[in-house]
Amino acid sequence: MPTGCRHPLCSPPLGSVGSVRGDPGSAGQAGADEPDAADPEVSDPTEVSDPPEVSQVSTEPQQADVVTTAEHRAELRRRLLPVLLGYTVMRFALTAALTALLMLFVPFLIALVLAVVLQLPLAMLLFGPQRAKVNALTSELTAERRGERDRLRIALRGDRDHLADD
Repeated sequence: MPTGCRHPLCSPPLGSVGSVRGDPGSAGQAGADEPDAADPEVSDPTEVSDPPEVSQVSTEPQQADVVTTAEHRAELRRRLLPVLLGYTVMRFALTAALTALLMLFVPFLIALVLAVVLQLPLAMLLFGPQRAKVNALTSELTAERRGERDRLRIALRGDRDHLADD
């Protein structure tokens, strides 16, 4: 194989030293009885590390981290839901109150459009602490997701590097 990979699954079968897979004519030309010492693809079984043991040792703490991360993420969602719903209800209530107030002076649709526009800055002023709680919980949940995604990318990248190096 031209890759030079020494991984046991990537190495050529023992009877086909020097052969290219799918090319039956070259199987016996390199001398199937004796391995070629200059051939870099012939690997000594004592030099090959055992990949399953390495991966089992490295994944056990990660699986525990995943469970802890999933529980933590679920807890964040449980805390975020009532805060977010409360903030949303307050914003709708402000919009309804402004619409009712403005309907004294203008028709309903115009009052509704004006109420939606006016509630944006008013909500920032009136509901600042609630908005800060929503932002804090949302950013914490986002950071948790980003960290988990980065850990998965590193683990996947590590697997690829492991296969390329062997």
